[in-house]
Amino acid sequence: MVWGISPDRLESKLTTNVAFGNLSTPRTIGGQVFRACAVGYGGVQRRGETLMVVGRGTNWQLMAKELVKGTAELICLHGLNRLTDDAYQQVITAADGVDFEPWMLQTGGELWRLFLAVLPSGRPVAEMLMHMARMPARSLETLMLAIIEQPPRAREILAGLGESEV
Repeated sequence: MVWGISPDRLESKLTTNVAFGNLSTPRTIGGQVFRACAVGYGGVQRRGETLMVVGRGTNWQLMAKELVKGTAELICLHGLNRLTDDAYQQVITAADGVDFEPWMLQTGGELWRLFLAVLPSGRPVAEMLMHMARMPARSLETLMLAIIEQPPRAREILAGLGESEV
C-alpha cells in the first residue's frame, strides 16, 4: 500500500513516450516548449469505474516521482469531491498546467520537505493532503505561507484540520 492506495491501482512505465490522457493545452510558448521536452508525467486516469495512478518517466527516478505526484493528485481529488462539476473544472483549469512546471520544479521539493517537517505526528500524509484539498483558497494560502515562514503556526493549522470529522 502507498498512502492507503493498493498497488493494483498504480501503473508505472519506463518510456520516452511519457504523455498520457487529456493533457491541458499550454497557455504560453514557454509551456509549449516545456511540454515538448517533458521527461515524465504523473496523474490520475479513469479506467472503467476505477481511478488509476499513472507514472511515466524516462528513468526510474522520474517514474517514481511521477507516481508520488499522481498518488497525491488522487488523494486531492478525493478532497475535492464535494465541489460541483463546474467548480471542480474551474479549479483544475486554473491550477493544472504545464506552464507552471518551471516554478514547481524549483520550489516543489523544498516545499514538500517543509510540509513533511510540520505534519502532526500520528496523522497520515494522505489524510492531511485530503483535508488541505478541501480548504478554501485563502485559508490554503495562509497555510502554505505559514509552512514557509512560520512553521509553528503551520503545525497549529495542520493539527486543527479535520478535527470536527474525527
